[in-house]
Amino acid sequence: MKSRVIIWSVVGIFVIAGVVFVLSKPKTPGAARLTPERLNNAVSQTEVQVNRLSGRLVAARSAGQPLAQPAKADEADRLLTEAREKLAQLKQVTDLKQGEAQLRAVKKAVREARRALELALGTVARPQSL
Repeated sequence: MKSRVIIWSVVGIFVIAGVVFVLSKPKTPGAARLTPERLNNAVSQTEVQVNRLSGRLVAARSAGQPLAQPAKADEADRLLTEAREKLAQLKQVTDLKQGEAQLRAVKKAVREARRALELALGTVARPQSL
């Protein structure tokens, strides 16, 4: 009987120590902090994406083939222009929090432009998410 009490006491001590260890652990965010270098890298990568999408749009318009949805091509063009303007503003930002918010807005515009371009070209392989 005494061995059970000793074993459960040891288990209880380990559980209490584990709870104290978990609760006293310093809180660190899961995602890495945005640094100016990471922001500049993200801006340059997004700029490359915008240039590629613009190239695809120009190539589709100059190919002479009718587009599946010409209105979507105009929408993609408008969204790419908007993304370029936001990228130009983003390059001037000095505050990282503001830059992060603007980068999210630019990436959203690029995603919407990519989707509109896929619809315009008729190359949509996956359904639009709701």
